[in-house]
Amino acid sequence: METLTKSKDARIVDINNVMYDDSIYETAILNSAGFCDKYKTTTCLIYVSAISKQGEDTSTGDFFGCGRTPGDLDLEEVAEKAAGRSVSILGGKKIKSQRVDLLLDPIVSAQFLGVIAGTLTADSVQKRKSLFEGKIGQKIFSIDLDIFDDGAIPDGLSSKPFDGEGVIKGKTCVFKDGYLKTYLYNTYTARKDKTLSTGNAVRASYRSTPEVGISNFYLEPS
Repeated sequence: METLTKSKDARIVDINNVMYDDSIYETAILNSAGFCDKYKTTTCLIYVSAISKQGEDTSTGDFFGCGRTPGDLDLEEVAEKAAGRSVSILGGKKIKSQRVDLLLDPIVSAQFLGVIAGTLTADSVQKRKSLFEGKIGQKIFSIDLDIFDDGAIPDGLSSKPFDGEGVIKGKTCVFKDGYLKTYLYNTYTARKDKTLSTGNAVRASYRSTPEVGISNFYLEPS
């Protein structure tokens, strides 16, 4: 991976870090409602950090890839983007404060989505910690934007047959044409709002009580 990354640009002078990791998990749910089932999941990740130099200017850039199996990892893409992110910073200059159109890197966009997702859980709303409290049916984003939470995407990194309470996972439309349609629920928070669980119960271990979390949370054009 070091050789591959260095080959992407002559200005890459060293590799700061390379990491590979894979895991196998088995989850079983047995509850008082009569549910009993289990499933296995696998994940793997590759990461590389590259150092570039041009004259006296040096910079570091990194990238990662993840998937269900090693065959899902695109090593060429990881190396290309790690090298590209490193050299793209070389010669960078400060600019004046101004209003400009902003094009976000997909990684940054995903980080923004993560912040939004945390405020869309019913637990956050019911504790009055969410900026989306009381805004079901209101237009929040552009009419060209839909946001989904889908725990059933084939080979999705957060896909599961059922959630931490045994509720079957599916696709939930959270925003449609920019309008907020629903919050994300487990059975406890759903009961408080007199609605049904969206299959978003998560738990850290069998010792912990179910909380509300996301699965494959993403946006797409309407």
